[in-house]
Amino acid sequence: MVVELCAGNFATYDGLVHGADGVFKTSTYYHNKTIVWILFRNQKIGVLTKEKSTHFHTYNIQPNWTPIEPIIKDIKINKNQ
Repeated sequence: MVVELCAGNFATYDGLVHGADGVFKTSTYYHNKTIVWILFRNQKIGVLTKEKSTHFHTYNIQPNWTPIEPIIKDIKINKNQ
């Protein structure tokens, strides 16, 4: 399944920006959080994030997959909502 980051610029220093596209690989549940694993088309995206996530490789997570924590935030539609 092809996916695209749509939460704005999550981590610009690591290429995790609005519009970065890749393929959904799996999701895992870790420390009360859901982690979504993405294989980005551009392998330069998420390099720093992948380096921080080496402990997940025991869960059959491939080293070229990038972990993304879903972001839930309120979006103001107009002044009254």
